[in-house]
Amino acid sequence: MGNIIMPMWQQCPAATRHTIVTYPIVSLILSITGLIQFVILVPAFIFDFPSIIIHVHTIFTSCLARSFSDPFAFIMILLEMFMVMRTLAEEEKKHGSVGFIWWMLSTNALISAVYLPFAFILGLVFRSMWYMPHQGLFTLVIFNITQKSVEFPEMEMNMWGFPMKMKYYPFALVAIICLLSQALVLDQMAAVIVGLVYTKHRLNRVLLKPSMCVKLDKIFSCCRIWKDGGEWLPPPSDDQTFFQTMYNNVQDLAGQARQHLNENKGSAPATNKEDVFTGTGQRLGDGPQTPSTMDASHRFGSYPTYSDQSTYQSTYEDVDLVETVTTHIREVTTTVTNAFAPEDQPLRHDVRHYREEV
Repeated sequence: MGNIIMPMWQQCPAATRHTIVTYPIVSLILSITGLIQFVILVPAFIFDFPSIIIHVHTIFTSCLARSFSDPFAFIMILLEMFMVMRTLAEEEKKHGSVGFIWWMLSTNALISAVYLPFAFILGLVFRSMWYMPHQGLFTLVIFNITQKSVEFPEMEMNMWGFPMKMKYYPFALVAIICLLSQALVLDQMAAVIVGLVYTKHRLNRVLLKPSMCVKLDKIFSCCRIWKDGGEWLPPPSDDQTFFQTMYNNVQDLAGQARQHLNENKGSAPATNKEDVFTGTGQRLGDGPQTPSTMDASHRFGSYPTYSDQSTYQSTYEDVDLVETVTTHIREVTTTVTNAFAPEDQPLRHDVRHYREEV
């Protein structure tokens, strides 16, 4: 087991390591002292007006602890610590240590915003739903897995010996947890919903900007528990964020183009490979006949014919789509070039025009 955990632990940055170490300690202390209610989110406290004043912050902090109310909680904490090493460490490498801390709190708030309406509606019928807390790091793990299932839906994976596609994995995982806990885990269902719409509706706008991360980095980097607790990652620079945004836009368009072409390929009529080039052509070494003395059919062969008008239409749509992607890439190139061009030197887009001026 150590051969699996230790390599993952060595790859974890500082904020991830601190989260893994402090999570069970904080959960145990708060459960013993009875202060756990001021960290985890209990819908009944949010729906009550006097108590919401001292519990509204739990919308953000409910991912930082888990109540030791039953023996299953200890197993969940061990599972959460393992899954955080396996999945959430990549988020810190992407956002930096300070950005990762805010990512945890802001993502947890988005999940809470989806969880509370479901808890309120079901609580009108089943009153116990108002006292089912939203707690623990596992909702962030489910959210991260759902995001990957949206990004790579057709990727094959193995879930405890059963092969399945990645797009079904978060639903199967939540269903198994519901069976084990013998209850509806509304917070993890809310994490799946947020993960499905996070990228499409650009909910990542709640993340901190790199300039703000730089200011907060001076504060949070001093809050480390031990000196050798992993590498404290700096926030990404504005240039990295700019290029990453441009890359994501081009990647999205390329994915749409690939999907569109695959759909047209599936709907296009089958063509016999022997009918693609029907001309006789000219074999190499068969004589001194030059291209100028051959007719068009011998030089190039006959063009393939399409059997229906729909193939013409799909071909025109493919051309338009490729032109759209090309135009967007040209705009990205121009924007990047303008970002690095000197202010006193005008940018030449036309090389021939520039040569004429020189």
